[in-house]
Amino acid sequence: MKSPDHKDIHQAVKKWSGQFDRNYGGQKGAPKFPIPTNLEFLLHYGYQYKDQKILNHVELTLTSMARGGIYDQAGGGFARYSVDPIWKVPHFEKMLYDNAQLIRLYSRAYQLFKNDTYRQVVEQSIEFIKREMRSQKGAFYSALDADSEGEEGKYYVWSKEELELLLEGDFDLFSEYYNINATGLWENNRYILYRTSDPEAFAVERGLDQEWFLQKIGIWNTLLLQSRSKRISPGLDDKSLTSWSSMMISALIQAYHALGDSNYLELATTSALLIREKLWTEEKILYRNYKEGRRSIPAFHIDYALYIEACLDLYSSTLEQEWLDLAIELTEVTMKQFYDPGTEMFNYSGEKSEILIANNVEIQDNVIPSSNSVMAHNLFRLGHILVKKEYIAHAGTMMNQMKGRFEQYPTGFSNWGKLIITQLNPYYEVAVVGSSAKSVVESLSLDYIPHSLVVGCISDNNLPLFQNRFESDKTRIFVCQGNVCQLPVEDPEDAKRIYHIK
Repeated sequence: MKSPDHKDIHQAVKKWSGQFDRNYGGQKGAPKFPIPTNLEFLLHYGYQYKDQKILNHVELTLTSMARGGIYDQAGGGFARYSVDPIWKVPHFEKMLYDNAQLIRLYSRAYQLFKNDTYRQVVEQSIEFIKREMRSQKGAFYSALDADSEGEEGKYYVWSKEELELLLEGDFDLFSEYYNINATGLWENNRYILYRTSDPEAFAVERGLDQEWFLQKIGIWNTLLLQSRSKRISPGLDDKSLTSWSSMMISALIQAYHALGDSNYLELATTSALLIREKLWTEEKILYRNYKEGRRSIPAFHIDYALYIEACLDLYSSTLEQEWLDLAIELTEVTMKQFYDPGTEMFNYSGEKSEILIANNVEIQDNVIPSSNSVMAHNLFRLGHILVKKEYIAHAGTMMNQMKGRFEQYPTGFSNWGKLIITQLNPYYEVAVVGSSAKSVVESLSLDYIPHSLVVGCISDNNLPLFQNRFESDKTRIFVCQGNVCQLPVEDPEDAKRIYHIK
């Protein structure tokens, strides 16, 4: 089987780009789904190959979505999809898995583009999750319905009279910003909040002080949320799924890296601990469902794969060995219970899982990445952390099977495409060793570096990347490729010069 090469990737992206909506981003036509895995791939591709046209498309898409009705302008969070090509009218249902992936995507986009709109989306969306989709004990709920009182979108849309009464003297400015006019009009004389510019540009164009206007938007949003809270809320699916919760854990960690807010790491850790304590048993069985203090249904492969990813993210952020140990243990269980030597892939159901009529091998990425693509990334990453060549080789074997499918249908195999890019290009292990390792890791992780693994330790450690490298009086950064390291440096900026794409 021919290994993938750069030319194949470029041809696939060129073919894909013919489907781009050049005006509003995303794909041409409607309905319009965000598909975060596709945008993650394009972000990585554009960065890796310095393709400004692709990066411009990602920016256009993310900015258009952030301005649109698919995004809850008052309360944060994204609906499942837009029924039109301009991201205006959403199907108002909010899913945890969409919001987790989009928080992570906007966090990464902020790392690269430093666009304040993306930071605002991340912060506001996390507040939405905390307010409406999280239990007091840290479990994340699955979904909010689209309708309330039997009417889709009723909870989220506004009449002109309601807004005039609520906003008083601010109504004219508000209506100009959020298009309470023919542009924002929906059904039954109700309006969807829909922006056509970012707040900073809007303020400049009208001679308003930017800081004053941003504060004004905050006041408006508070008023709208207070008023909206008196309405009958959409139905809540309050079960917690290991897979979707794990995606939110990873999203919060990415937001922590991008914005430096330790509260996000605390939220992620609380949820990960809840899964470990309530859904992972002494018999080494992971469970899928959690509701009202009770677990049910042994987990499927997607639950294992995404929880392993979350544990690896936590390890990279906290530097706490327990999360790496748990990721290793879960991987060993996954290999035993789900691996199929015949396909060299992982079955969706395992030895302890509920028996399905068709125990398929999930390989196609969709609104959620496929369990096998997530697992291939995990094996690649673990292989580099542990210097375990068989894991890296296993990830490569899985990836090579998907090369042809990606080339033919990149939008259906984009998470595999990310792994192909990673394996084709230089990949760096960045090991930070010393008492100040955590703060140095935080500094390095502020940047978008999809081609690098950043890990650290604050004491003597026997992992190959750290072994015999700890010195109590200094913190050093080792930039390595295949565990072959350059001379250590102490300044994060010196390390970045080694591994940043020139």
